[in-house]
Amino acid sequence: MTDALHFAWVAEGEAFDATTHARADEALRALRIEAEEGGAPRARVTIANAGHALQGPNGERFVHLSTTLNGSVIPLFHGVLAEVPDGMAGAFLTLLFDSRHGDMNAKTEAALTPYKIAPAYDPLFIVEGEEEDPSEILEGWFARLTVDRLTGAVGVSDGLTGRKSQSFGPETLAEGSIDLTRPQSRPPAWVEGTLDVRWTQRGGGVADIGTLIAREARGALVTLSPPEDFADGWPQAGDRIGGDSGYRVLEGVLVTQEPPALEEAIAANPFARFTEDDRVVTIAAGRGLGTQGDFDFGPTEARSSLFPMGRFAGWMAFAKRAYWPILTLAWSLSQRRKQIAVLRLDSHLAIDFPGPEEGESLSFHLRDVGLGSDPAEEDATTTGPDCDSILSIARNTGASEISETAAVGVTGGAVDGAAIGDTLLGSFLHTSRGRLTLAHMARVLAVRLAFAQRCIRVSARLPGWSAEALSVDLDTTVTLKAATLPGGQATGKVVSVVLSWDETGREVALEIACSIGGGGTMAAPDPGLETLTDAYTDDYAARTGEVWRTELGDHLTLSLGGYDDQLPTDPLAAAATWGAEDLLAGLCLRNLWDEQDAAIWAHRNGGLSPRRLLASVPTDVCLSLRSLAASDQRVHGLTIAAAGRFGLPPTIDLEAPRG
Repeated sequence: MTDALHFAWVAEGEAFDATTHARADEALRALRIEAEEGGAPRARVTIANAGHALQGPNGERFVHLSTTLNGSVIPLFHGVLAEVPDGMAGAFLTLLFDSRHGDMNAKTEAALTPYKIAPAYDPLFIVEGEEEDPSEILEGWFARLTVDRLTGAVGVSDGLTGRKSQSFGPETLAEGSIDLTRPQSRPPAWVEGTLDVRWTQRGGGVADIGTLIAREARGALVTLSPPEDFADGWPQAGDRIGGDSGYRVLEGVLVTQEPPALEEAIAANPFARFTEDDRVVTIAAGRGLGTQGDFDFGPTEARSSLFPMGRFAGWMAFAKRAYWPILTLAWSLSQRRKQIAVLRLDSHLAIDFPGPEEGESLSFHLRDVGLGSDPAEEDATTTGPDCDSILSIARNTGASEISETAAVGVTGGAVDGAAIGDTLLGSFLHTSRGRLTLAHMARVLAVRLAFAQRCIRVSARLPGWSAEALSVDLDTTVTLKAATLPGGQATGKVVSVVLSWDETGREVALEIACSIGGGGTMAAPDPGLETLTDAYTDDYAARTGEVWRTELGDHLTLSLGGYDDQLPTDPLAAAATWGAEDLLAGLCLRNLWDEQDAAIWAHRNGGLSPRRLLASVPTDVCLSLRSLAASDQRVHGLTIAAAGRFGLPPTIDLEAPRG
């Protein structure tokens, strides 16, 4: 059977059938099928201008192109008429058919879904609205989209190794057709990436300050002061502590603890006189005390010492008051943060190129990583606590044990173990999700170096057509063997293929891209260098269309050096882990009953009333809180080290002698 070309108009979706489609619906004069990496195959068909409509008998606009070789029918191309033909007025027309047809968006999405795999894919790097852009999805893959010229199916092909392989020796190559092209400039010696991450750190929670005060007091607060000098000034719910400091009182109350009764000896004394609140007692001079025998003039469980009111004026004592402190504060902070990570990946080449070692710098800007935060929102700058407020603050305290005395009448006031902080931390890049972004950046840098290392182009022509030559497409790895090649051969992925048939003959012209990388993976890590592993991707489950963990199975095995010692150290960095004690800058209790009692004894004389002395030394809680003041933006930088230089497996040896 004579070799021939076939042209069959078909309906959309009609599969190729050698028995029905090996026909000549048009008179073919020439055929040229072209495919370039990154593009879709196209066919240019020159036919006789018969003057009829350019479609099938039933309006078909799709075509199956095939050939008969040595008695076998081989399909060549399937596509749809794409453009108005050239040469409408001449004897011949050139029709252009495109292999892309059908719902290309759906086909592309289906092909790319398996490649949405961390860390090669990371949606945080993709600008909103471009989530389905193939170049964005494949940015971390050493791969390109392909379109099958026989079916129009969309796939993804590795940049170094195709799913098919072919080998062509000298006997199949056109004499003198081998041509080797080096890059015009030296491949980049390195690629450096700078990752810019911004978010709003929002922290907040509830702090049980009352418990800390009780711990310092070893129980309830015991004072000789009347309520107007102490209890009436205790913060109330809704109060702001220290002005606009980020602290607000949720609950503030002093719960009165029932004190012991005054001694019967005083209470039963007919000369004793109590104030209306039964808290101050005076005893007339020369009466009672001097005739009652032994009497304790020092403090007791219920009262202060007995202080002389002046000559012949009698004695005075102050009853003790006890309060259990309840003070729960809501606190919050809002802080814009920016982290900058720099990673440089050095190229590992198999040969040295002349010229300077120049590189390439890339910048990456993540979407705002703060969940629920508005990057455009202006954060209010807060001020520190006002230390002249009712709760000022003065010194740090140890973890003294709380007294065995239990609080009386306290219900729901204390908050123990309340969550402090927010999931938005002071460092994004040290979280598991942040490490994933760094791994993705490293992948993108490796992809850039990989394509740069695949820089040697070898072209060849295969005269005549054979089934082997016609099977070559953009998903094929080809080995060319020729005496003019270094080492006698070159292996590479097909990046261009042309099938042609005209009056001068038939041939397949192809071009392959060969790698001059010096490795096959990252070089071995330096001794003692801690590297990241896949462990940080454990949080990502396998879900179609989302980031999940898997084995990558390609050439881009990467290891990054540890950077845990580069955590931010600013005052708000660890806000997410704060507890109530972390919010205290200082706490002291001044002039509880014993200090008041001692002060009155030290300054007593016949001319001063004990009441005036007591008023000069009121009980006070001195408290200062951690400042929640935020700057406009906190910037933290870190440098990530690669475990070694990156190099693809070499597929051509330029230093080898010609074969």
